[in-house]
Amino acid sequence: YGLDIAREGHLAVVDSRSCQVQRIDKEGRVLARYGGPFYLTPGRHESSVKGFNNPRDIAVDKRGQVFVVDTGNNRVAVFSSTGEPRFKFGAKGTRRGDFNSPVSVAVDDANRVLVLDMLNFCVKIFGSGGEFRDSFGSRGTGDSEFDRPARMAVDKEGNIYILDRGRVKIFRQDGQFFAALSP
Repeated sequence: YGLDIAREGHLAVVDSRSCQVQRIDKEGRVLARYGGPFYLTPGRHESSVKGFNNPRDIAVDKRGQVFVVDTGNNRVAVFSSTGEPRFKFGAKGTRRGDFNSPVSVAVDDANRVLVLDMLNFCVKIFGSGGEFRDSFGSRGTGDSEFDRPARMAVDKEGNIYILDRGRVKIFRQDGQFFAALSP
Protein backbone atom coordinates (compact mmCIF):
# COMPACT_ATOMS: atom_id res chain seq x y z
CA TYR A 1 0.00 0.00 0.00
CA GLY A 2 2.79 2.47 0.67
CA LEU A 3 6.14 3.49 -0.73
CA ASP A 4 8.84 6.06 -0.19
CA ILE A 5 12.13 6.88 -1.86
CA ALA A 6 15.30 6.82 0.24
CA ARG A 7 18.06 9.40 -0.29
CA GLU A 8 20.16 6.99 -2.36
CA GLY A 9 17.18 6.43 -4.66
CA HIS A 10 16.08 3.00 -3.43
CA LEU A 11 12.39 2.33 -3.04
CA ALA A 12 10.99 1.26 0.31
CA VAL A 13 7.71 -0.56 -0.30
CA VAL A 14 5.26 -1.97 2.22
CA ASP A 15 2.96 -4.77 1.07
CA SER A 16 -0.17 -5.15 3.20
CA ARG A 17 -1.05 -8.53 1.73
CA SER A 18 2.25 -10.27 2.56
CA CYS A 19 2.89 -8.03 5.61
CA GLN A 20 6.41 -7.36 4.34
CA VAL A 21 8.72 -4.47 3.56
CA GLN A 22 10.95 -4.55 0.50
CA ARG A 23 13.89 -2.32 -0.45
CA ILE A 24 14.27 -2.18 -4.20
CA ASP A 25 17.14 -0.56 -6.12
CA LYS A 26 16.85 1.58 -9.26
CA GLU A 27 17.22 -1.49 -11.48
CA GLY A 28 14.33 -3.27 -9.75
CA ARG A 29 16.42 -5.73 -7.71
CA VAL A 30 15.10 -6.58 -4.26
CA LEU A 31 17.89 -5.68 -1.81
CA ALA A 32 16.09 -6.64 1.38
CA ARG A 33 12.81 -8.16 2.45
CA TYR A 34 11.64 -8.27 6.04
CA GLY A 35 8.57 -8.61 8.19
CA GLY A 36 5.78 -11.12 7.82
CA PRO A 37 2.45 -11.64 9.57
CA PHE A 38 2.43 -10.88 13.31
CA TYR A 39 -0.69 -10.24 15.33
CA LEU A 40 -0.64 -8.78 18.83
CA THR A 41 -2.93 -10.38 21.35
CA PRO A 42 -5.36 -7.73 22.68
CA GLY A 43 -4.14 -6.33 25.98
CA ARG A 44 -0.64 -7.77 25.51
CA HIS A 45 2.31 -5.54 24.75
CA GLU A 46 5.11 -6.97 22.64
CA SER A 47 8.52 -5.40 23.12
CA SER A 48 10.06 -6.61 19.87
CA VAL A 49 9.37 -5.78 16.25
CA LYS A 50 8.62 -9.18 14.68
CA GLY A 51 6.27 -8.49 11.81
CA PHE A 52 3.12 -6.69 10.87
CA ASN A 53 -0.67 -6.86 10.88
CA ASN A 54 -1.97 -4.88 7.88
CA PRO A 55 0.95 -2.47 7.39
CA ARG A 56 -0.38 0.51 5.42
CA ASP A 57 2.40 3.03 4.83
CA ILE A 58 6.14 3.58 5.02
CA ALA A 59 8.55 6.52 5.29
CA VAL A 60 12.34 6.79 5.22
CA ASP A 61 14.20 9.52 7.11
CA LYS A 62 17.45 11.28 6.12
CA ARG A 63 19.57 8.66 7.90
CA GLY A 64 17.80 5.81 6.14
CA GLN A 65 15.68 4.70 9.11
CA VAL A 66 12.47 3.06 7.90
CA PHE A 67 9.16 3.80 9.66
CA VAL A 68 6.30 1.36 8.99
CA VAL A 69 2.72 2.06 10.05
CA ASP A 70 1.52 -1.27 11.44
CA THR A 71 -2.20 -0.47 11.37
CA GLY A 72 -3.57 -3.73 12.77
CA ASN A 73 -1.16 -3.64 15.73
CA ASN A 74 -1.66 0.12 16.30
CA ARG A 75 2.03 0.95 16.27
CA VAL A 76 4.93 2.23 14.21
CA ALA A 77 7.81 -0.19 13.69
CA VAL A 78 11.26 1.27 13.02
CA PHE A 79 14.07 -0.44 11.11
CA SER A 80 17.62 0.45 10.12
CA SER A 81 18.43 1.11 6.46
CA THR A 82 19.49 -2.55 6.17
CA GLY A 83 16.24 -3.88 7.65
CA GLU A 84 17.41 -4.58 11.18
CA PRO A 85 14.63 -4.04 13.75
CA ARG A 86 15.36 -0.97 15.89
CA PHE A 87 12.28 -0.24 18.03
CA LYS A 88 8.55 0.37 17.92
CA PHE A 89 6.27 2.96 19.43
CA GLY A 90 2.56 3.30 20.06
CA ALA A 91 -0.22 1.05 21.31
CA LYS A 92 -3.99 0.94 20.91
CA GLY A 93 -5.63 3.76 22.81
CA THR A 94 -6.49 7.43 22.98
CA ARG A 95 -3.59 8.77 25.05
CA ARG A 96 -1.02 11.15 23.57
CA GLY A 97 1.30 8.52 22.06
CA ASP A 98 -1.38 5.89 21.36
CA PHE A 99 -3.05 5.04 18.07
CA ASN A 100 -6.43 3.86 16.90
CA SER A 101 -5.86 2.71 13.33
CA PRO A 102 -2.80 4.65 12.15
CA VAL A 103 -2.90 4.72 8.34
CA SER A 104 -0.13 6.98 7.06
CA VAL A 105 3.35 8.15 8.03
CA ALA A 106 5.72 10.84 6.78
CA VAL A 107 9.05 12.25 7.91
CA ASP A 108 9.65 15.96 7.38
CA ASP A 109 12.95 17.78 6.78
CA ALA A 110 13.21 18.51 10.53
CA ASN A 111 13.19 14.70 11.05
CA ARG A 112 9.80 14.76 12.78
CA VAL A 113 7.75 11.61 12.29
CA LEU A 114 4.11 12.44 11.51
CA VAL A 115 1.49 9.71 11.89
CA LEU A 116 -2.07 10.05 10.61
CA ASP A 117 -4.35 8.34 13.15
CA MET A 118 -7.61 7.61 11.36
CA LEU A 119 -9.91 6.75 14.28
CA ASN A 120 -8.41 9.22 16.74
CA PHE A 121 -8.96 11.81 13.94
CA CYS A 122 -5.60 13.52 14.27
CA VAL A 123 -1.99 13.80 13.22
CA LYS A 124 0.48 12.82 15.93
CA ILE A 125 4.02 14.15 15.80
CA PHE A 126 7.00 12.23 17.19
CA GLY A 127 10.75 12.63 17.30
CA SER A 128 12.81 10.17 15.25
CA GLY A 129 13.30 8.14 18.44
CA GLY A 130 9.54 7.67 18.89
CA GLU A 131 9.05 10.31 21.60
CA PHE A 132 5.65 12.03 21.41
CA ARG A 133 5.90 15.78 20.75
CA ASP A 134 2.52 17.14 19.65
CA SER A 135 -0.73 16.48 17.80
CA PHE A 136 -3.38 18.38 15.92
CA GLY A 137 -6.87 17.72 14.60
CA SER A 138 -10.13 16.40 15.96
CA ARG A 139 -13.26 14.68 14.69
CA GLY A 140 -15.57 16.72 12.49
CA THR A 141 -16.12 18.14 9.04
CA GLY A 142 -14.62 21.60 9.54
CA ASP A 143 -11.45 22.76 7.85
CA SER A 144 -9.13 21.79 10.70
CA GLU A 145 -11.07 18.62 11.57
CA PHE A 146 -11.00 15.10 10.12
CA ASP A 147 -13.92 12.93 9.06
CA ARG A 148 -12.19 10.00 7.33
CA PRO A 149 -8.47 10.78 7.00
CA ALA A 150 -6.75 8.34 4.66
CA ARG A 151 -3.32 9.53 3.45
CA MET A 152 -0.71 12.13 4.27
CA ALA A 153 2.30 13.75 2.58
CA VAL A 154 4.75 16.49 3.61
CA ASP A 155 6.43 18.91 1.19
CA LYS A 156 9.92 20.45 1.41
CA GLU A 157 8.56 23.50 3.26
CA GLY A 158 7.03 21.28 5.95
CA ASN A 159 3.41 21.75 4.84
CA ILE A 160 1.27 18.72 5.64
CA TYR A 161 -1.28 17.42 3.10
CA ILE A 162 -4.11 15.21 4.36
CA LEU A 163 -6.56 13.36 2.10
CA ASP A 164 -9.87 13.42 3.99
CA ARG A 165 -13.15 12.31 2.35
CA GLY A 166 -12.20 13.45 -1.13
CA ARG A 167 -10.66 16.76 -0.04
CA VAL A 168 -7.01 17.57 0.41
CA LYS A 169 -6.49 19.67 3.53
CA ILE A 170 -3.24 21.56 3.85
CA PHE A 171 -1.72 22.44 7.23
CA ARG A 172 1.39 24.41 8.05
CA GLN A 173 4.15 22.59 9.90
CA ASP A 174 2.79 23.90 13.22
CA GLY A 175 -0.56 22.17 12.53
CA GLN A 176 -2.49 25.33 11.62
CA PHE A 177 -5.00 24.90 8.78
CA PHE A 178 -3.90 26.67 5.60
CA ALA A 179 -6.12 25.64 2.66
CA ALA A 180 -8.34 22.91 1.21
CA LEU A 181 -8.50 21.54 -2.30
CA SER A 182 -11.60 19.83 -3.67
CA PRO A 183 -11.40 17.96 -6.99
